Amino acid sequence: SVILTGGEPLLSYDVHLYNELRRVGVSTIAVETNGSVRTRAPLDYVSCSPKCAEHVVYKNWPDGVDELRYVRAEAQGIPNPAVKAKRIFLSPEFAGGILRKNNLEWCLSLVKDHPRWSLSVQLHKFLGVR
Repeated sequence: SVILTGGEPLLSYDVHLYNELRRVGVSTIAVETNGSVRTRAPLDYVSCSPKCAEHVVYKNWPDGVDELRYVRAEAQGIPNPAVKAKRIFLSPEFAGGILRKNNLEWCLSLVKDHPRWSLSVQLHKFLGVR
């Protein structure tokens, strides 16, 4: 399996790369995208954390994605996704590389009040990976 991530991986992903990955035996190709780029190359799993307007995400992914992830700070409400997703997540926003407890508590209260949503954390921030 391969997960394409970092920056916007769909800027570099195309049918040629898809064919090469399959040729060398990669069975599953997943991507972590911000939703701003459309691809015609096949993908097995799409995780989208929108960093652009919802109508742009919908235009690029009209059939939906496997998961949507939104970062939230205190007082930011539940998003209204334009794209269908099998799973939807909220992640507490970090400030200066530090998880603020009020953001975590806010996200926890949101997922408790909206059971369709799940909590996710940005593990790379806990680990200090950029």
